[in-house]
Amino acid sequence: MESEDCSFDEIRARKVVTSLLKKDAIIYRKLLPEIEKLDSESFEILFSGEAEYNYNIKNINFLKKLLIKFDNFLYILYSWYKEDKYYKYLEELWLKYPSIKYLRVLESEKELADRL
Repeated sequence: MESEDCSFDEIRARKVVTSLLKKDAIIYRKLLPEIEKLDSESFEILFSGEAEYNYNIKNINFLKKLLIKFDNFLYILYSWYKEDKYYKYLEELWLKYPSIKYLRVLESEKELADRL
């Protein structure tokens, strides 16, 4: 039986975040230079959408909104960020910003595919 690698791959995560934010709203793109400078621990915490952390980023209001978005996509990001084949889907979902909480209650893959 093959075990799933649950370790955090910072290099791939940074690649995904950079890609997503470069295409996102300007308020998030402006945060990118500061996000790229985050240390490893801070970046992993940001990737998981943790709001109760001091990121030492100037525009805290925009950051809070971005953290809500990261939190919303937590399950999809962690499931897909290590695989290049999912990047285009991540980008599409990230930019359209559906509420994942409401998608999780759909009962079948077909319902989920139809909704997306």
